[in-house]
Amino acid sequence: MNRRVCVAVVMLSASTHSSAAGITSLDPITAIIDAYRTHTIVALDDDHGEERCASFRLSLIRDPRFIETVNDIVVEFGNSRYQPVIDAFVAGDRVSEETVRAVWQDTTTPRAVWDRPVYEEFFRAVRGVNAGRDRNRQLRVLLGDPPIDWQQVRTAADLQQWSNGRSIFPAELIAREVIAKHRRALVIYGGLHLMRQNLQGENLIERVDKHAPGTAFVIVGHPFANLAALGIDSRSWRQPTVVLTSGTSLANQIDAVLYLGPPSDRRMSQLPAALCSDPSYRSMRISRMAISGDDKGREQFNRECASGK
Repeated sequence: MNRRVCVAVVMLSASTHSSAAGITSLDPITAIIDAYRTHTIVALDDDHGEERCASFRLSLIRDPRFIETVNDIVVEFGNSRYQPVIDAFVAGDRVSEETVRAVWQDTTTPRAVWDRPVYEEFFRAVRGVNAGRDRNRQLRVLLGDPPIDWQQVRTAADLQQWSNGRSIFPAELIAREVIAKHRRALVIYGGLHLMRQNLQGENLIERVDKHAPGTAFVIVGHPFANLAALGIDSRSWRQPTVVLTSGTSLANQIDAVLYLGPPSDRRMSQLPAALCSDPSYRSMRISRMAISGDDKGREQFNRECASGK
């Protein structure tokens, strides 16, 4: 399943207005902040590279209420091998661009999905939010991707050994660094890691639920979620908004739906031309996709870089 979703937690105490068929819609940022009154984790899915999703995420973390409520942000788009690097970067320390780029370029994902500008912008936004604050009151970013060392990856089997931990590793990280320490976290991951009753095997959110039942709540974004199941005509909705799924056929998988606008307005962040024109970068991406056997990914990468020149 290629389509990704945007995920958040919502609570009835948030600002609301009525929608079709008696459904109540909520202001998403207020709803997320309110959710932490009774829950440890809010899961916010990333529609990989989609600009509206990225913009909403930045609005959330820049809201003054967020840093007063949340301690940690757990992300899919960062190699945990570089946790000390991102700790220093978001705290405001001087870190070279080459060093910090490895955080998102060297994950278990061979494709260039995390190389899009919206991900570097996210880390810089956290650094900005933390600026001028005491270190013990800053947001911490926890890198959830397994600590792969690409220097040791020669075959698809080598890569698969690391990829097998993409749900296990972050679940253990959340249990150890968030739940056990009585902290609150925003979890930013792709929807397949977050939807309950995943037919492809136990995913991240299911592992968290097993370790600490009732800790996390999930909302997926339209159009991934079929709003017809809720009796909703989203054309009249404000943007963004969320609605609860309680009492509907979607309730066993997700807790609410986030609406960021019609699918026709979906906008993908593009790889920077400067990156595509860097021979060492292109060689790195192509060789990693070759190891994984991702011929389609290589073709898409070459087309995107060619179109961006």
